[in-house]
Amino acid sequence: MTGGMYLNDGIPQGLYVENGPVEKPLNTLQKAYGDFYLQPNDVFGTQKNVKPIVATSDNQQLLN
Repeated sequence: MTGGMYLNDGIPQGLYVENGPVEKPLNTLQKAYGDFYLQPNDVFGTQKNVKPIVATSDNQQLLN
C-alpha cells in the first residue's frame, strides 16, 4: 500500500497488491518531482501467516 499517496483518480501512486494480483506495479520512475521519487523507495508488505517485510525498490527479489 502506498501510505496514503494517491493519484487524482483515487488509485494508489505506487505498488498495490491485493489477494495475489498486482493491481498497480512498483513505481520506479526516478526523474520526476517530489519526494515520492527519491530512490530507493521503501516497500512494506504483509501476507497471511508470514512475517511482514520491509524492502527497498532496488531489492527486486524481495518484492516477487
